[in-house]
Amino acid sequence: MTNRNSISIISNNQTMSSLEIAKLTGKRHDHVMRDITNTLGELNINAPHFWGTYKTKQGNEYGCYNLPKRETLILISGYNIVLRAKIIDRWEELERKELEKKNHDAVRAESKLEYKPMTDAISAAHEEIKPYHFSNEADLINRIVLGCAASKYKKQNDIDPSESLRDYLTVKQLDCIVGMQRANTVYIEDGLDFQDRKTKLTDLFN
Repeated sequence: MTNRNSISIISNNQTMSSLEIAKLTGKRHDHVMRDITNTLGELNINAPHFWGTYKTKQGNEYGCYNLPKRETLILISGYNIVLRAKIIDRWEELERKELEKKNHDAVRAESKLEYKPMTDAISAAHEEIKPYHFSNEADLINRIVLGCAASKYKKQNDIDPSESLRDYLTVKQLDCIVGMQRANTVYIEDGLDFQDRKTKLTDLFN
């Protein structure tokens, strides 16, 4: 099922729907469908391979195409320069967002991985572990990087309290958190007290 006016990912391949092409070019969807059918026919490509469906707001279901980048660009080669530019700009936007997402996911995973050494250092630094020993360290880093506690940041940005905060942070913010976690791990292992670590981490961030 294709969302109306959408660009989607099918089998890890970026695709642009005929609905999106129609919207960007100002053409009627049935005309775009006709152009795609003719294009795929001339390329000897099995048209149903790119077939999809979408539902209208009224719940009616209709057919559409989901084209990979190559076939999309071949299709619009017959369109005028202005329309081609709109499609190409949209593809570049899609690819940029996909790259940003991959970068975010990678740094998000790194921040999670780097949290473990810090918790190990915290555990080793206390004879009797309390839950607040871990929350205090996370809160320290959040306050330095985000300017406030996680709960306040979520409230300010309309993030559900049950959601993971790091899923909503930018790559830059996550990078800073990773750096703070690494540094804090070293400071804990070196035996620095909380206030000294706070000062050093703040200076490092600044």
